[in-house]
Amino acid sequence: QAAKASRRPALVCAPAEDDALSERLMLGSADVVRRVAAPSGESRDGTPLADRATRARRLGFAVEAVRGIWPAVTRRAGPEAEGRRVAIKVCTPVAQDEDIWGDTHYARGLKAALEALGYAVRIDKREEWHLPGRAGEVAIHLHGIWQYRPEPGTASILWIISHPEAIDAAFLSAYDAVFCASDAIAARVRALAPGIVVETLPQCTDAAVFFPDPAIRRDIDIAFVGNSRRIYRDSVRFAVEEGFDVAIWGTRWEPFVDRRFIRGTSLASREVADVYRRSKVVLNDHWEDQRREGLVNNRVFDVLACDTTVLSDANPGLATLLGGQVPTFADRRSFATALRALLADPRRDERAAELGAEVRRNHTFAERAAVIAAAIAAIGEAPA
Repeated sequence: QAAKASRRPALVCAPAEDDALSERLMLGSADVVRRVAAPSGESRDGTPLADRATRARRLGFAVEAVRGIWPAVTRRAGPEAEGRRVAIKVCTPVAQDEDIWGDTHYARGLKAALEALGYAVRIDKREEWHLPGRAGEVAIHLHGIWQYRPEPGTASILWIISHPEAIDAAFLSAYDAVFCASDAIAARVRALAPGIVVETLPQCTDAAVFFPDPAIRRDIDIAFVGNSRRIYRDSVRFAVEEGFDVAIWGTRWEPFVDRRFIRGTSLASREVADVYRRSKVVLNDHWEDQRREGLVNNRVFDVLACDTTVLSDANPGLATLLGGQVPTFADRRSFATALRALLADPRRDERAAELGAEVRRNHTFAERAAVIAAAIAAIGEAPA
């Protein structure tokens, strides 16, 4: 037991409300182990589910140890992370402009955070998922419009950050651990795959890219950064119909808005951050399934991390994660009322700065990578 405990990621505790709990976590106390039922049969990759449940129990301890005092705990990976290879599987096609695909931006943030912990990380686009020479790697799939099927016998982690409607029990059974971007998704996944450890791990921001800069003047009243998805998205439609001058960066907006609103079609991550810092208010909306499942998209965190106000469509996850501090709208009328009030609010930027500091403390890739690192370490300890 002592040898196993020594291989777990080191937990570096900031002052926490429960010092006794912090001590128990450092010592690996069994009283925080969350038990997972062991169903009969085999998983999709042929691993007996009883063995998979044993791995789940150990993985559950590692992740629960981090979450038990999260976010009051900062972590660094142990020596087992040094040089261990991790492949982040994204849905971005090789031939596509990666600046149009949010998956790629997101993967870059996770890659940098894991590399800071000592891992050797590569991003695999869709056509690169199953190239030879991948043995011994840990695969982390950022779930999107296509689904990565892990190679049998490899360590694999699934992070459901979008399109939760596509998951089923057969797909989930091939993974050692599943992270979900909302509590509602996590509850559904637990019901579908009771032999796998499932934890809520919300989306986040890259604090190395999205941060405030007081020297930048806010010369854009209202901004929206995103593609049209071939629909007239509510946040943009309401702004245009209510007579607001919204600056749009994104593709396929020509059928819906006058060209004078379109400032560009593609931005690199750091250019996106500059637009957010220059804006008084940034508009946001979610996919319908994201709203239904309480999944908060990363744009919310990115904008807030720049100390900028975001006006979003109503999403129950916003209250869960950010205590109802994000202004929201439900229809055209509430949108116009909220946006006018925000533009006229003399304390708007002050309030945004307070919320931005909270986001940079608790909702960054560094925070999320530490939880994932605990899962990787636990998968390495558990029997295959």
